[in-house]
Amino acid sequence: MLPKSDTRDGVPLSNLGSSADDYDPKIIKVNTIVNEVSPPNKLAIRCRDGFKTLGPTKIYIKPKDPANDLSAMWSLALDTGGVAGTFMNWGDPLTITKMIKDVNTIFWLRARGFAAEVIGFDDTCYLEVETSITSY
Repeated sequence: MLPKSDTRDGVPLSNLGSSADDYDPKIIKVNTIVNEVSPPNKLAIRCRDGFKTLGPTKIYIKPKDPANDLSAMWSLALDTGGVAGTFMNWGDPLTITKMIKDVNTIFWLRARGFAAEVIGFDDTCYLEVETSITSY
């Protein structure tokens, strides 16, 4: 189920994971032979009940192994009225300036393939969130 803005729905990909290995992968398929870019994929971020962010929230695309950094194959965008806004440059972090509460704040993710890529399941990157949180 895709998340809706200002609700608590959707399928969790992570729940306060403490490491890059503590996640459920988001699967996005692309055709590497034709350097395909995926359609936008809707994601959400929210705080636990009774908490909110203080100041901006940054979402980074991080490699699990810096020696195999494929973060430039991913791009993030803010939500603009239920659709993806302008995507960040490939691999760049996304900054959410609005307060994130205990309901969904939507953002978007896309991936791209490249012809020289080995075909298969690629789970070399994860999303890392940097923010300050306080209770209501």
